[in-house]
Amino acid sequence: MKKITITPFTVSQFRGALVLASVLLVIGIISAITKFYLVPDLSQITIITTQAEERQPWQSSSKPDLCLDLNLADSAQLVSLPGIGPVLSGRILKFRKSKQGFDSVDDLREVYGLSPETFGRIESSLYIGFRPARKIKTVKKDDWKKPVRDFSMDKKWGKEVYPKNQPAQILDINLATEDELQGLPCIGKVLAARIIKFRKAVGGFHAINQLSEVYGLSDSAFLVIKPLVKLDTPVAKDGESRQKPRETQMSLPKTDLNEADSLDLVRVSGIGPKLASRILKYREQLGFYHSVSQLQEIWGMYPDNLERIQSQVTVKENLDEYPHLEINRVGEDELKKHPYLNWKEVRILVAYREFHGDYYDIEEVKKVSGIAPETIEKVGKYLKF
Repeated sequence: MKKITITPFTVSQFRGALVLASVLLVIGIISAITKFYLVPDLSQITIITTQAEERQPWQSSSKPDLCLDLNLADSAQLVSLPGIGPVLSGRILKFRKSKQGFDSVDDLREVYGLSPETFGRIESSLYIGFRPARKIKTVKKDDWKKPVRDFSMDKKWGKEVYPKNQPAQILDINLATEDELQGLPCIGKVLAARIIKFRKAVGGFHAINQLSEVYGLSDSAFLVIKPLVKLDTPVAKDGESRQKPRETQMSLPKTDLNEADSLDLVRVSGIGPKLASRILKYREQLGFYHSVSQLQEIWGMYPDNLERIQSQVTVKENLDEYPHLEINRVGEDELKKHPYLNWKEVRILVAYREFHGDYYDIEEVKKVSGIAPETIEKVGKYLKF
């Protein structure tokens, strides 16, 4: 048997091995630091990317600002609902085609893959308005049996057309209860309660368009329910007068648009909390109102509502106490804040002043080319020379 002889390491070999081990140790430490500290976890990268990118409609967790007819909505509209992606949208359309249209929103529960949670989130944004034509199922002519038909349809033979899904009677929004309001398309329990609360706050609705001021009621939902409501009664159900007697209105002092706060404005017949907020915000942008007719420039101020409001508000003649724009002192940034001027017109005004000197009066401003005369006429009431 051969003996195994182990040759001892020389000093130089031992040093080399020690250096190699040290290098490997340093490399391992650097790799660990890079892995755990310098390079983020892949899941974190995914989260950051998802937040930075624009979310797809079906990934949104917020309530949609939509009111869709389930029998008319296309794939793009369905995908805009929370929890509805392209695949689920395709299944809904396929199910609708196979059933020749939905009879109720609850039929949506039968769609494969639609969870109860998703249905609960989109239920209040859907309604059945249009009902497509349906063919009845018939049998052979020599068969004695009667044709199989849907008894919810009328007695026409062949194609059947459903009437539009409207309430048995048009609702009076000043008398409707919370339960009755929930029967309207896209009006759930929460919105019905808000409508009742808003009605009490303003002492009853004065115009159907006031419904659009209810918080959370989308424009699409308002357009759907507008033909389904009416305004016949002069008194709200809670007993409050919907409109004060003419003698009382004439005896009360008019509300000054430049001095009123939100509480003063809400007391005016035809102005709700949301519209009052818009009036105050626009006054802040203008600096002051010089005429009641300026209210028509506010978004959501409908002509019939403005006609009612005009007799209850006023603007005093002397407006010198309110801040004006010193046209010969203010710069571009200050002028841009005024709603009557855009950035191009501001630059023209400032450039003309720097080249020709100070403006002396409004006639001097009218000499500036590139600005419409009607714009100068409007903004001239806010200039100080």
